[in-house]
Order: sequence, then structure tokens, then C-alpha cells
Amino acid sequence: MTARWIVVLSLVSACASPGTPARSASPSPTGALPPVTGQPSQVVAKVRTGGTPCGIVEAFGSVWVTDAQNATLLRINPRTHAIIGRTPLAGTPCELTTGFGSLWVATQSGVLQRVDPRSAKVLATIAVGRASYEPLVAFGSVWVSNRNSSTVSRINPHTNAVTATVPTPGLLPGGLVEAGGAIWVGNDSGGATALAKLDPTSLHLTSVMAGSRPSFVTAAAGSVWVASEDDGSVTQLDPRTGARRGLPLLAGVRPVNLAAWRDREVWVPDDQGNLLTRIDASSGAVLERLLVGSGPAVAAPVGDSVWVSMFGGGEVWQVRPGAH
Repeated sequence: MTARWIVVLSLVSACASPGTPARSASPSPTGALPPVTGQPSQVVAKVRTGGTPCGIVEAFGSVWVTDAQNATLLRINPRTHAIIGRTPLAGTPCELTTGFGSLWVATQSGVLQRVDPRSAKVLATIAVGRASYEPLVAFGSVWVSNRNSSTVSRINPHTNAVTATVPTPGLLPGGLVEAGGAIWVGNDSGGATALAKLDPTSLHLTSVMAGSRPSFVTAAAGSVWVASEDDGSVTQLDPRTGARRGLPLLAGVRPVNLAAWRDREVWVPDDQGNLLTRIDASSGAVLERLLVGSGPAVAAPVGDSVWVSMFGGGEVWQVRPGAH
């Protein structure tokens, strides 16, 4: 996701009530472009959330989904697909992660929120920067990319205090991932062709070339994978040297929050083309392209499946990768 979700859509959607099951709970084909080899992936369930579902993480026996429009954290039972809890959050939450016994939710309202997964209550609200995109637990700290402040915040999880604010001049920080002893920082600047490696000790930044507007990152099978929004591509990089591996892969109109599944595959949502691109992380080959719902925003591994938030459709889909 990019600036599209900086202002919450005025769309009004019917919200599911706690305990409401998924609309579909039986496997069905995606009806999309077939895989190059092997079996097609299947849509296992579509959970109606209403609002604008954004970030997803599996933790503490549940699937947690943020609703950016309604400033809410939803808790979903992954077996029954029922929404079993809702927690009010600060305005426009999206990406979240887990670590140090808590959930960490980045919001567009200048704060990072720490949530207790047992009580589902907010434990701390930590001032960071403007339009925060993604939290990351790495190197004994919690890190947050602050897009509109051009900074990355480092937080001590034991005190909930910001211990460093790293300026990123010329770079609007997007996605974050740990790889090769560094933190990789996506660049959501239009026209940019470089992202950055952040040394977690010295806090020194090094530029690394990728595609056009290399906003979001993940790591799988010994590589860093970069989604470049403006040229619709995914680039594979060596995490030590930053050198490119192979040619860029086409991944729709505007690839966004890509994710690794079991360190074997990379799943890339295209939030304008309503497409998911599935990549073999070892060979770098595109395995399959799946047509999905409106505005796929974030992909996240959950057990044997990948869950994808449909930001424009008010749903979260569970998709089971086909064998290959």
C-alpha cells in the first residue's frame, strides 16, 4: 500500500459481528491464470470484515487483522474463521508484527501501539513518526518505518521508549525486513530507484539499487525480495552485497506488501490489478498468478496457507498454495 491508505476511505461497509463465520469455508479454485507447473492454489475461506482490512499476522493461536477505516484490531479464529474479538486502536492502523510477548501495530496517526494478545488490550502507545508503515522485531528492538517523517524509530521493548530516531534523507521509508545482518528499508518515494540497508549497530544507511519506487521488502531462501510499485516488478537481491540476482519479475500493476511463505515462496499482492503473484524463492520463477478480490494489500503466512487482506473489498482471504 502506498499513499492510497494514508487517508481512510469513506467507503461504508457492513461489519461482521464477533463470532460471525466466513462467507466461504470450502476449498475452491481461484479461477485465475493457471500455475506453470503443479496444482493451482485454492481459496479456502473468505472472511467478511467490513471496513478496510490491512495488516495481518498469525500469533498466539489467532489471526490478527487491522481495519484501517474503523481503527480496530480484529481477532479471528483460524479454524472456524469467526471474528472473536475487536480492540479499538489509534487512527488508521495497518501493518503489525509480534515479538516480546506482544503485538505491535503501526498506525498512520503518529504512534506505535503495543497490544497484549491475552487480554487484547493496548498496553502502550508510543509516539514515533508520521504515517508509520511497518514495525519489525529484530536485533533486540522494535523498529518502525515512518514514511512522512523520513525516519526509522528504534524502540526498547522493555521500557517502550524510543532509543533512536534514524533520519533517512531522500527516502520515504516503507517496508522493513531483517536479512544479512542488516535491516532493509523500502523506499516509497515516487521516481526513486534505491532502497537502503540500515546497520543496526552504527545506524548507518547504505543505498542499494532496485526497481522504480522499491517500497516493500521481504526475505526468503537467502535473498531479499523487493516490490517496486512504479514499474510493477519484483527484484531479488543478495542480502550481503545488494547485487541483483536474475532479472526483475513482473508482478502486476502495482505490487505492494509481499511476504515469504515457509521460506519457499514469495507472494506479491497487486493492489491495483487485483492480482497475486506467486514466486518460487529458490529458482526465482513465477509459479502462478491468481485473480483475487478488490485491492489486495497485505499477504501474510498463516500455517499452511497465505492470508491476504482485500483493502477495497472488506474481506480477508485464506489461500492454500498448490503443490509444485
